[in-house]
Amino acid sequence: MSDLLPPLPLLDGALLIDNSSIKACPRFMEYSWLRRRLSAGDRPALNFGAGLHVGLAAHYHGLPYAAPMIKYFEENPQPATEYRSLDYALTTMEAYCKRWPVEDFKIVPNTNGEPCIEASFMHKLGSVHSLDIYFTGRIDLIVENQEGVWILDHKTSSQFGKSFDDEMFVSAQMRGYCWSYQQAFGRKPMGYIVNGIRTRPPTKEEALLSAYGAKAKGREDNFARLPWHVTQDEIDEWQEDTLNRVSTLLFQYDRGRFERHKEQCVTKYGKCQFYNVCTLPRQQRMTELYGESFMENVWSPLNKPENNQQKES
Repeated sequence: MSDLLPPLPLLDGALLIDNSSIKACPRFMEYSWLRRRLSAGDRPALNFGAGLHVGLAAHYHGLPYAAPMIKYFEENPQPATEYRSLDYALTTMEAYCKRWPVEDFKIVPNTNGEPCIEASFMHKLGSVHSLDIYFTGRIDLIVENQEGVWILDHKTSSQFGKSFDDEMFVSAQMRGYCWSYQQAFGRKPMGYIVNGIRTRPPTKEEALLSAYGAKAKGREDNFARLPWHVTQDEIDEWQEDTLNRVSTLLFQYDRGRFERHKEQCVTKYGKCQFYNVCTLPRQQRMTELYGESFMENVWSPLNKPENNQQKES
């Protein structure tokens, strides 16, 4: 595979970006966003998250969630050794509905009167070097409670705690979604609510029950709602920072080389999915990137979620 960079993903002469294309490491952006590669080892977690989103979308449309989830996992099966199976997903949804039997919000309708559930968007972010930049994404829910309108995003995680809370508190993705709401509706939302769903490995007791064909009960402490208010200045700063990052991306694209930020190679979550690519000699990297360890990154926020095997997190 050639080291030459692929063409920029332009649509009618404009550049489309999403949250995944503006990460901290430029090399990550090259491999994930521009070359559209994804670690095959990450697929089970992403696939499970996508299946759970299918169930949550059905639930908030007021429909039974089991049938669409079964259909999704039949079309996108998990590895036999993966604990995040269809049964695990259905158990998670059952426990979710018990934890939140009655919601304290209503779902906001869009301009066509349809509920804002898995709502895709595309808004002009600005221009860089005469190139129009559009920010795209998909918002899980837009809801309204007694305080006002909020962006609600489902987040699956194997762990809860301070690190999870701190990460959600500074989420650029969620500030971008607040900006997008403002573009569509002409007013600022109160902020965002992280709908945390913990997908931890089964305990020894749960594994034993599963081995004997018994169904373990989902734990209600695997769910958390975390609201954060967002100011207009934070939204404006997000827009400015994102355009600056796009400018850097385009500068490195023109040079034909995306730099590697080594401080991002290993974080609290472990190694970057492209760690084993970047640590190879340069002449070997493309062979590894387009080898069996990686797959095509087909996710797009502008497509219906049931047509994709991945979900932005």
